[in-house]
Amino acid sequence: MTLSEQIAKFNIPIERLRDLADDRIILIEEKLKAKAALNENFNQKEISQLIFLLKKEKENVAVLFQKEFEPLLRVLKNDTELVRGNNHKVKLLDFEDDFIRFISENFDNKLRRYVERCFFTGNYFALHSLLKFAFVLSSALLEFIYQKMTNVLNVLIEGAHKESEQFKMNTIPATNPFFYRCLNKLYPVRFEASITILLNLVIKKTENENWCLRILYALEKFNAENFNTQQLLNKNRGRAYKAGVREIHYPKDKVDGPGGVKFEQKKKKKEWEKTLALLKLSPLFILVIYVVAVIILVQYAKGISSENSEKMFSSPDLERAMTHLDKTKVDLLNFLHSDTVNIIAQEDIIFNIENSGFPFSQIQNETELPIEIKNETQFSLVLIAHHFGDFTSKFHCLSPGQSIRVPSLLMGIRVYAGSAPQMIKYLNFEGDTLSHFRFNNFSAENEQNFNSYHHITTVNKRYSKTKIRIVLENSSFVLKKEEL
Repeated sequence: MTLSEQIAKFNIPIERLRDLADDRIILIEEKLKAKAALNENFNQKEISQLIFLLKKEKENVAVLFQKEFEPLLRVLKNDTELVRGNNHKVKLLDFEDDFIRFISENFDNKLRRYVERCFFTGNYFALHSLLKFAFVLSSALLEFIYQKMTNVLNVLIEGAHKESEQFKMNTIPATNPFFYRCLNKLYPVRFEASITILLNLVIKKTENENWCLRILYALEKFNAENFNTQQLLNKNRGRAYKAGVREIHYPKDKVDGPGGVKFEQKKKKKEWEKTLALLKLSPLFILVIYVVAVIILVQYAKGISSENSEKMFSSPDLERAMTHLDKTKVDLLNFLHSDTVNIIAQEDIIFNIENSGFPFSQIQNETELPIEIKNETQFSLVLIAHHFGDFTSKFHCLSPGQSIRVPSLLMGIRVYAGSAPQMIKYLNFEGDTLSHFRFNNFSAENEQNFNSYHHITTVNKRYSKTKIRIVLENSSFVLKKEEL
């Protein structure tokens, strides 16, 4: 009989196990023996076994009662309730491998019943809450969930071949973002071929466009290893988002549903408003506007006022365009630091723009350029910079304490930071061997900073010079601008 079964048999509230000091264990033993004298169903031998297990497992029980395991503990306390812990951030705790054995021996059966109920009810929100603790679940339980997810995915592919209403009825899980988040917790590369098939089948559907848009929105939550596949997922999610598809969100700490998507109600627009909105979304329209702005800037730079210049450079659309200029490079570098990248060789290098392999845009020994950027952090930095009127990214390498000068009209910077620079050879999604620069030491804080974009209010004053200091404050990079 497992510890959990014995706790249930003797009707011991699991909260009483929070502090299993020796005196508490003795107190539990005394109370159980007193009950055994009055209840023939309480076996003295079983009581001795329970006390032995409590003494043996008290360190693992202490780990289980840590705050970070609270959603998992709720599952173990009551397997009739589906627990949602999506708002609970799970940290990787310091625990021994023996804790996994403890969970498996005592709770695997209970957890299997919980998993089966998640699948039976289609509640992938609750299943994802359990899979957030995959690092302490047994390999047998994870394999059980994997097989279940594989079966559902196969049914979805089969259902995607159906027509009309049958198609909708057979692909309901495919509209749930949490279904794909669950796949991500089970080594997504194992599901990628099936996801690609499902994606292609859904794209070809035309008779159920709104339902397909729901699926395409949810599919984007899958973490594809193939860069092209992920780009296609992102593109189609954008298409669904423009059509009004949004994920269903629930109030904090309440189990209100299994997860899903919905269409937002949009107010009807007049025909001329629709035409104008479509025009504004056109990349050609945006490009024309920017080109015209550059021409105006060149023609009237000498006479333009500081106030008008500020307005010109603070356009939200312009800032968004600059933010996305480096998207391909950002996606690639994130991939090179992911668990799915297949690195076949790596070589340490001296950190500079020549060795990095980035486009050679750093001007050496130039003292007349108006903007000085200084690295005042302990990290080596690769700056991905964007200038007004230039629709390509500029790359600069700065060692700790180093300064460089760049041309004017600087709009924004992305900061890629780390240490141990190297050139790596890796396999791309077609199986080709490619080379690229990366930092071998790239922390979670570095990753978070890299995925943040720093907009800069551009200076357009005649003969003005600007200094930008990059400093580290509370684990975040801050750009401090000074007029000289």
